[in-house]
Amino acid sequence: MKSVVNDPILPVRVRCLYPFDLGMELDLKEIRYSKEVTRQHPGEILFKGKSLGESELLGYIYPFGIGMLELSFNLNDNLERASELAIASDRIHVGRYALTVFFQSQVNLALARARLYARSANAQRVESDGEVFNLFTVAWQDDLGADAYLKKYRKTLFGMVTGDPSYARLSDYALQREALKNIGYYDEEIILINRFGAFIHSQEEETLRELVSLSLAQYFNVRAAGVLLEKSLLTVQRVLENQPHYYRFWKMPAAYQLVSREQRTFAKAKAALVESLNAVHVQSSHIESDWHLKSVHKEILTAFDTGDLSKITMRRMETIDSIYAHLGEHLSTMFFIFLDFVFLAWLFVDLAGWVSLIVVTALK
Repeated sequence: MKSVVNDPILPVRVRCLYPFDLGMELDLKEIRYSKEVTRQHPGEILFKGKSLGESELLGYIYPFGIGMLELSFNLNDNLERASELAIASDRIHVGRYALTVFFQSQVNLALARARLYARSANAQRVESDGEVFNLFTVAWQDDLGADAYLKKYRKTLFGMVTGDPSYARLSDYALQREALKNIGYYDEEIILINRFGAFIHSQEEETLRELVSLSLAQYFNVRAAGVLLEKSLLTVQRVLENQPHYYRFWKMPAAYQLVSREQRTFAKAKAALVESLNAVHVQSSHIESDWHLKSVHKEILTAFDTGDLSKITMRRMETIDSIYAHLGEHLSTMFFIFLDFVFLAWLFVDLAGWVSLIVVTALK
């Protein structure tokens, strides 16, 4: 086994990823993963008041309606410093702006560029919660000694990938129970992925970075769909609470119109959501044709738990749809029962009129 140099200072490239909802369906064809819409150099990076050098900002948009901002800079320090950065990203500043504030200020520019490729706009856009995903990469070294490297720096790497502020105090039991899985397929390759961060040492670094960004965008897409469905659920609950009682029959036509209108609105949103969620399961031909990329992409999606979240979202969508269908059926049934009563009452009145006429005629 190759040995690891004591406390090596490997230049680390830090990428802070910030996904956000575009609120629009895009017409993007003939792209591999995403389309770049902005590239700029926003200035100096400060961490805890110390300069880390210049930075670069890239903006991407994905066909399923998610945007991604990527702020990258070099960290010429040891891994301990990188883990400090991971657990205190709120101490990162771009110039005089805090990291999340800076990202939020750049979203509108990306949205304006994305509108050039918009097929249609959604009624609602989900605001980002300000969460930043940290992706760390180191330049490829043939003699890194991946196994020894992982064993020696497992606590530090755990802190970098998870952002856990107590990583340095974790016991061997905790590290074994929450062990990071190296999903690298080749010798000396290290690919560590967690819901909150990732670490990559690979000759296919660029492609793997694209896969991580794609998977993060897919995960955020499912989360955004969940937020929209929560709002739809609140709407259907409000409609349920305002349903008229059977004896207030005169309110049933208006209630039926309200349910029909909300159901049509939800059906339109559902069609867009289903198309968007299907992107979680659809892979590009570039991924499908490479067993290595296909396997790694599957592992990354598993780390984000995207597949299970997508299933939960689809079930919630079906539940809301069934509630609207039941409401419409219930109101229409009640309304037709009311019409039956009206018809019977009319028949009774008409029959009473004829009986009265016959009686009056007979008495004459």
